[in-house]
Amino acid sequence: MKLRVVAIDPDHDSLRYTLNFPARNMHWGNDSGVFQWHPSYNDAGSYRWSAVVNDGSEKDSVIVQVNVANVNRPPFFVRLPDSIVCNEGEQIHFAAQPIDPDGDSVRVALIDKIEGASLDNHEFVWTPSYRQAGIYNIHLGADDGELTSVGIVHTTVHNVNHQPTLVRLIKPPNRDTLRVVSQSKPIVFAWMKSADEDDDDTLRYTLHFSGIGIDTSISGLTDTTVAFVPNEELRTSTWFAWTITTSDGWSAVPSSDLFLIRTPPGNPVARPAPPGLPKNFHLEYSLSSPLSSRTTVRYDLPERSETSLKFFNMLGEPMFTLVEGIRDAGSYDTTFDTGKLGSGIYMMQMEARPVSGSRGKDFVSTKKVIFVR
Repeated sequence: MKLRVVAIDPDHDSLRYTLNFPARNMHWGNDSGVFQWHPSYNDAGSYRWSAVVNDGSEKDSVIVQVNVANVNRPPFFVRLPDSIVCNEGEQIHFAAQPIDPDGDSVRVALIDKIEGASLDNHEFVWTPSYRQAGIYNIHLGADDGELTSVGIVHTTVHNVNHQPTLVRLIKPPNRDTLRVVSQSKPIVFAWMKSADEDDDDTLRYTLHFSGIGIDTSISGLTDTTVAFVPNEELRTSTWFAWTITTSDGWSAVPSSDLFLIRTPPGNPVARPAPPGLPKNFHLEYSLSSPLSSRTTVRYDLPERSETSLKFFNMLGEPMFTLVEGIRDAGSYDTTFDTGKLGSGIYMMQMEARPVSGSRGKDFVSTKKVIFVR
């Protein structure tokens, strides 16, 4: 604000100007009669001043009335988070504390309604559900009755996958003996349907079937039954294991069940005695029955080799060593007790390196072994 007071002296004397009770931060020129003032936001109100002019012997005055109108300033938020990143199921909690420069009462509100979110006593709380993954701009309003300020919190909610539920095996039942096993008579496997809380996930099943002479998996199954036809005739009077793994595209969940089934008796199958030394390296194992703790491992060495035979768990951790050292060429049967091992899937690995030093003939074979207690 600029105020200029003008006076005329008939004698052309020099004039000096003053202002009674000037406001704070007011500036004026005694000789020019110009008064300048920049009211602060706390200076609203009515002011009555007396401007005095003096020629050294005489003076005159005039009353100046100034009204400073109130200017409302908007409220604002303090220390709102710029951005938040969380997973579904994790709670978001922050204070939405407003300040009004004029000391006005402020009401805080959530502008965009978000399912499950609340704003009570200036506290924002929201736990995104498992269907609320996405990017959100949380708009908060601070209103003093005249002006509104908006605070924005950029929020990213990451998807959290729900694993499918474990399936239970139905048939063939555990420790069942099959009636007929041939390429023309498939084995029908059935299991209960898995459930998934994520509606958009597509569940697919994998059948695992293993035993002496076979270790196969059938993947991508969407039904809960499958007819399996072995590529080769299964050995008679032999136990085989089967189970199911469920996948939702994110994670694979194996069934807690592991069923054993037995092929029907037939003519005894003896291991033919080789007419000479084995022609190739070979490894296999035989479990006499699911209740037996005795397991036989058979391996062939076509030449004298440095040989190791070890068992590992599914994490790749060594459990024990069955064979270690140099063995002459020949066929070997090794029987050992598995009673100290728990039910589960193990890996049996044989390594053989010919003593002759022929690196091209190094042999490594890994077999999956299933024990049920």
